[in-house]
Amino acid sequence: MALRQSSADPGGQGDVVQMLQTLYFNTDPHARRQADVWLRQWQKSSDAWALSMEMLLHYTQTPGGSPASVRLSDEAVYFLCQTLRTKTMFDFHQLPLASHESLCSQVLRLLQAFSAPGAPEASCAEAASSPSAASSNSQRDRHRAAVTQLSLCLADLALQTADKWQNPVQVILQAFPLALPASDSGSDLATGNEHGRAIALLLLLLKHLAEESTSRRVMADETVRRRHLANMGKAASTVMQTLLKLRQVVRNRKQGLEEKKRLAPQGQPRAALLDALALNDSLLRSILSCWRVWLPFLQPLAAGDGEDRDGDNAGLAGCASQLLETSAQEQQASLALVFSDCLEVLAAPRQPAASNSPAATGDEDANEAAASCVLRLLKSVTASTQELRMRFLRLQKEAAHAQAGPGVEELSSSFSPPAPEVLEHALRDTEARLKASESFEQQLLQEILARCVGALRGRLLAALQRSGEGEGEEFEDEFDALQALTTLARVYAGVAIFLIPALMRRTHRDAQLQELVHLLMKISEAPRTRRIVAHALEATAGGSEADEGDEGEEEALLVIEEPMRFWMKLAEAAHRAETAFSACALRGENKGETPGQKAPARGLDAEAPNPDDAGQSIEALKEVYTHLLRECLLQVTMPKRVAAAALSSDYDAYRRAILDCVEDCALLLSPERASLVAIDNLQQLRRRQEEELQRVSSLGASLTPAVAAELHQHQERLLEGALVVLAKLCSLDTDFSALKQHLQVPLAAISVVLGAEAFPVHSLPLLHTTIYARVAAIDLLKELLVPLVDDAAALQQALQMLVRQLLTQTAGPGAGEQAGAGNREDEERQAMIQTLHVNASRAVRQLCVAAKPPALHPPLVNELVNLTIALANVKADEDVQMFVLEGVSAVASKMEDTATFLSVSGRSSKGPRDGAVPRI
Repeated sequence: MALRQSSADPGGQGDVVQMLQTLYFNTDPHARRQADVWLRQWQKSSDAWALSMEMLLHYTQTPGGSPASVRLSDEAVYFLCQTLRTKTMFDFHQLPLASHESLCSQVLRLLQAFSAPGAPEASCAEAASSPSAASSNSQRDRHRAAVTQLSLCLADLALQTADKWQNPVQVILQAFPLALPASDSGSDLATGNEHGRAIALLLLLLKHLAEESTSRRVMADETVRRRHLANMGKAASTVMQTLLKLRQVVRNRKQGLEEKKRLAPQGQPRAALLDALALNDSLLRSILSCWRVWLPFLQPLAAGDGEDRDGDNAGLAGCASQLLETSAQEQQASLALVFSDCLEVLAAPRQPAASNSPAATGDEDANEAAASCVLRLLKSVTASTQELRMRFLRLQKEAAHAQAGPGVEELSSSFSPPAPEVLEHALRDTEARLKASESFEQQLLQEILARCVGALRGRLLAALQRSGEGEGEEFEDEFDALQALTTLARVYAGVAIFLIPALMRRTHRDAQLQELVHLLMKISEAPRTRRIVAHALEATAGGSEADEGDEGEEEALLVIEEPMRFWMKLAEAAHRAETAFSACALRGENKGETPGQKAPARGLDAEAPNPDDAGQSIEALKEVYTHLLRECLLQVTMPKRVAAAALSSDYDAYRRAILDCVEDCALLLSPERASLVAIDNLQQLRRRQEEELQRVSSLGASLTPAVAAELHQHQERLLEGALVVLAKLCSLDTDFSALKQHLQVPLAAISVVLGAEAFPVHSLPLLHTTIYARVAAIDLLKELLVPLVDDAAALQQALQMLVRQLLTQTAGPGAGEQAGAGNREDEERQAMIQTLHVNASRAVRQLCVAAKPPALHPPLVNELVNLTIALANVKADEDVQMFVLEGVSAVASKMEDTATFLSVSGRSSKGPRDGAVPRI
């Protein structure tokens, strides 16, 4: 097909239709590329506004009778709708102000036309050839994607025209009256489906209106954007009431449909009822999605500005307070219904929508929407309570200032302070609303806590079980169970964050809070217990490991991400409270008060933390964090699959999350106490490994080299994880007094890892594991610098192990060249070993610089000098030689005997035998 050359002013409808036909139906790639360029340029022109709207309006009026030259395919309709939406986002400045209102009206007219019972149908020829037209769905389902683009376009128009179109919600509600009937009773099945489709479209419009209001992709002025957000806040209560009405309609209709399904015989009537139920369930998901996006715009009346600072209007304050109180109670009742519905959805088994449901495609997951609603509602209510609490304290300060009398310095300027009676009324009003808000917050928290340890608990425990191990029919498959676990983990962690103040006071005596913490611990253990990540902590009888190949680190991170955030926030809160109570106790002793004396309550906080209760709760939480630390020690172990290759980004993120949790445990327990827990774990690990070695040694000749290598790799993997955690904890510690008494435990484990003087160069996976373990051991030696320098024997042992690592070389260049990819594998081996040598040489330098002269015995000094010469002879890496030479120079500077100093300096300055490295 010959194409027109692109121009700055493309032609009319015929040209656009021709290019669309070429783009979507021509088989010539070159022609399609030309059509794509032409249409992109046409979309940028100002003429695209009017022409797109004209073609769409004409299509909705006479779709089948249009001339063949301008007949639109389904793809063309979608393209034109997308053009309107894109230009609204990026090219709105092209339109004159006078056309804004008409554009909004025309988009609404298109939405009404595409969603009406007499929606545009395909022509006879198109109906015969189009699979979508021949399907059992209604014709308007063919344009579902186009309706979505028009809905987004309308939402973007509301943002762009916020100065003039101040109440888009009301206009939308008036444009679709069928979605809000007075009653749903008595309607037949067909009418009910039409009503359901109207509700689905209304919910789509309301959802997009809220979502697009915060989109930064829309090119709108900041002033207009702020005005639109204000408009949305004013309309939020109307949307809430609308959603509540729709909720009741959907619930009533569901009851009627379920009763009809129970009585209906098998066959076509029952199938129609199932489709109607699927549509009804989809509407419930859409309502939850709307609640989720509109909750941030809902301004709780409890947080409104109810203070009347004008003395002339003081007489109206009583009436206004009553109205505000009534409205706040109504709003709280509505929010409580939303909350209850969301919890009901979370506790119920998943109800998948039928594939032929009009809203089945693109629906948001009901559990995700319900979880977001619950957490956003809790956030909104707690923020409202906090705002009222701050206002109450401010009013208290102002009232105290007013009662102080003439002795207080007056404010300069013409500002007239409010009359005492006005302040008194504002204080009483704020106090009453604060009590109501706190009561509502506690009501929601108590309800969600009861559900978490009640109805939701069974679903969570089922999701925590591995697929095929007793979950029955609770979930469709493993993916469904894992998705439910991720959602419930987010809910449990989010709720627990809001309950942190209660956890700080009542963990030691509240059974519900203890159960909540227990369930969060089980969620945190899920990557290991549910085998999402195959850590392979146990070796099989033959020495090899049962390890799975699936990569589950990404899924595991999604499950534990929010629980780990909860553990972090709880540790920070407990640490702050413990520090504050210690400071208050010290201050009380200085003032002659008893250390446990309770401070007066702040404002209306009737449950201000009691030091005795808080102290017992913190001690109980420390036991929890000790268990959490031991769990982290298990999960930080590399799976065999991971340890045998380079680290993936998913596993790296997962391990960093575990190590961050280790740091949170150290914050509450103290780094020293956490280090002792890690050392105890390391000691138990070494005991089990020695028993395993004895058991394997009893096999004698039946122990093959392959099995022995597998067993050695297994032990190195476990030690690597334990050493990494201990190094992390030692990096946080500043007091090594207790650690010095247990120094031999980590040194013994390090000697097991660094004791071997050869590398398993014959096996690249084994070499990866060995390098990971030895790098972890060297990192721990660097973190143990403080206790090592005070122990001459331990320092000598550490330096000798590092020297052996630096003297250990590969089997020589080209050792792996016999394999097909020998050169590449050999380069990988050399790179890994070089990385190890660089780390070891840095550790040598640090230990030598920090070492004290009494620890530098002549044999050790001679070994270091010989190391310097040996590295030069084997042409070691320049960085390695430099780090070691700096360490030896530091040792020489500490020599008190002149003869020894000269001997060390002279031997260190000698070049290699072959002269490959210049004398330094």
